[in-house]
Amino acid sequence: MARDSHDHFVKHWLAHPDAARELRTLLPPALANAIDWSRLVEDGTVTVDAHGVELRSDVVLSMRTLDRTPLLLHLHVEHQRTVERWMPLRVLEYQARLWRRWTRQEGVTSLPAIASIVLFNGVTRWTQSTALQELVPSHQVNRLGALQTRCNFQLVDVRDVSETEAFSPGFRLGLQLLQAADDADLWGRLASWGTLLHAVAELPGGLERLLGAFTYASRLAGAPSDATIRAIRAHLPRDIQEDMMTWEQSIEARGEARGRVTALRESLQAVLDARFGPLTEATTKRIEQAELSQLQAWLVRFAQGVDALDELFQVE
Repeated sequence: MARDSHDHFVKHWLAHPDAARELRTLLPPALANAIDWSRLVEDGTVTVDAHGVELRSDVVLSMRTLDRTPLLLHLHVEHQRTVERWMPLRVLEYQARLWRRWTRQEGVTSLPAIASIVLFNGVTRWTQSTALQELVPSHQVNRLGALQTRCNFQLVDVRDVSETEAFSPGFRLGLQLLQAADDADLWGRLASWGTLLHAVAELPGGLERLLGAFTYASRLAGAPSDATIRAIRAHLPRDIQEDMMTWEQSIEARGEARGRVTALRESLQAVLDARFGPLTEATTKRIEQAELSQLQAWLVRFAQGVDALDELFQVE
């Protein structure tokens, strides 16, 4: 599962102020109490390059403390199987990029404080440091004193966030989806949240929020069954049920398209195997990653006659 799907969902989830304000529960109380939560602005994203390769983008919220001092809340979502030892360094890179972008504004004479949260949703517990200085040998840190670069982030393991009933419906739906992301019966779990789904539907932008959640679930677990769709619809207000028709038709269309792609892949693999012998792992992977138009082009080229696989896959 591409982690971009997790990132996109979190951005969609926190685009609504009522959900974003719940982030205060994830911050140290002293900081949370100092922030003016009535004014939040989604401040785009920050991207970081490593050796010229774009890594990812994160959620950045622009806000102010009660004394009107600017503050950036940087939310990094880490949804992967392994724990990242060098996360403090990556967070520092993100912060540096944010500060550099800030200085491009006209009339700026100081930098904003940045509070970084790493929202971790892995299958193991976080076992690495959350402080950059702890990656440096302690005797060197002691020698450097104030010269040692420091960077800390707040780690939040979504599995440790309990009592979700206390959150607003919009925030709770997003959090519970992240917590259930690896559930083999994700759609069953989602369909069982009837009261929550109804509450989200009643919020401003309720349909958009639900469609964002359902799209995320589809990317994680595939299309839901007809029975699951009916169960979800039964929980929703009538006007939302009618608007859901577009989503259901989209789900059906995507299912049909995936079916065509699967059939083409299997057909192509069968004829190539019969003509050229067992396919290599690299060739099989290339076919499995190809889109519908590419598979169709390869089948046409095969039908026109090729003497070797290299001819089939040649760049046009």
